[in-house]
Amino acid sequence: MVLKKNVCATLCFSVFLAFIICSCKMQSNQNATAINRPNMKLTEVSVFDYSELAGCGFVFKLANESFLIPIAMPDSLKHADMKLRIAFTEKQMANICMAGKIIELNYAEYIK
Repeated sequence: MVLKKNVCATLCFSVFLAFIICSCKMQSNQNATAINRPNMKLTEVSVFDYSELAGCGFVFKLANESFLIPIAMPDSLKHADMKLRIAFTEKQMANICMAGKIIELNYAEYIK
C-alpha cells in the first residue's frame, strides 16, 4: 500500500513538472515569433559609419539620404554598408548626434 502511494505521488509530481516545463517552452517560442516577425512596417536601410561626426558612431542611412540614429545598436550590426530591413520607434529625446531622427530599434534582418 505504501509503495503504491509513493508511485502515485511520483507519477503526479512528474506530470506536474512536465506541464510546467512545456508551458515555459511554449511561452518562450511565442515571444521569439513575435520578435522575429513583427507586425510593423519594415524600412530598408544601410549601415553608415558616421563616427567622424562627434557623438554619432554607426547610424542607418535611408534611401532618401536621411539618417536614423539608434539609441542602441547591437555589435553584430556595426558594419558599414550592411543592408538591412528594420522596424523602429521614433523617440523624442536629445542626443549629441544631430544627423537625423533618434530611434529605438525593434527589429533588424539582413538583406542579401
